Amino acid sequence: MVDIMKYNELKLTELKEKIKDCNGAYRLFCIDVDDVLFDIIPVMQKVLASIDYRATNKYREEISKETSEDAKAEFKKSYLILDAILEEHKCIIENDEGKKEKLDFSKPLIDYEKFYVDENLFPLAIEFIKFMILNKSKNDFFIFVSHRNPVREAIIKTRRLYELVPEIDGIITPPFHEEIGAEQMSNKGLFVMQILELDNLDNCILIDNSKSNGIRWRKLGGYDIRFLPEGFQAYHTLTDHMSKITKLDPFMIQFCISYIKYARLHPEYPDEIHQLEKTKKLVK
Repeated sequence: MVDIMKYNELKLTELKEKIKDCNGAYRLFCIDVDDVLFDIIPVMQKVLASIDYRATNKYREEISKETSEDAKAEFKKSYLILDAILEEHKCIIENDEGKKEKLDFSKPLIDYEKFYVDENLFPLAIEFIKFMILNKSKNDFFIFVSHRNPVREAIIKTRRLYELVPEIDGIITPPFHEEIGAEQMSNKGLFVMQILELDNLDNCILIDNSKSNGIRWRKLGGYDIRFLPEGFQAYHTLTDHMSKITKLDPFMIQFCISYIKYARLHPEYPDEIHQLEKTKKLVK
């Protein structure tokens, strides 16, 4: 049986050499997996509820309606429990009676095999990626860049992604937090730069549902396109519609890249777009 992580390591080494041979004339598309390729949130929330309801989004939505100090403490407690479950470690919290409650989630409780199945794929996601790879330019490369919690999640995810898209140039799965139990999230961009030995992300495009991931990527010189799993909302501006996507449509991705490039060269352009939006509202 092929050691999938060793195979992936070889693929990334090969990609690193290919990029070097391009002498800076390349594009690297980095595609997130959770909530971009796979619709993970509904599955994860159901699993979390079965382990400890306090770790769920629904529970945090309930307590967010309150503004008391107790509610703030409960909100923080919710994330402590969530991180302990996902990263499979112990934690100590204070219960409603003010007593210390020891929670032990060191035994694996999440079956990631059930997450990365065909039924959880976003419609046409794989087809769109395969289309982009099939029609790519000579110096275009495609990788998946996805956070993981336990190492076994990375192995399952990596194996499944190669089954779905064997043509992919590599898969990078950095740990979600810089240290287990810590709050600081690992920077995807820094991992990509380190593994592929890049000086910057000037030629790298990240497609990710996380706003914070995108901001970190942008600060390193890269292009970030926000993926909106729930689609565009009423509060999204015209600029949002031009710089974000709701499906992995290759034509919309290319449009977003062109828009972002133009907006960076012409900082006054986004202001004109916003002014147009205000004018439309006044006309209405």
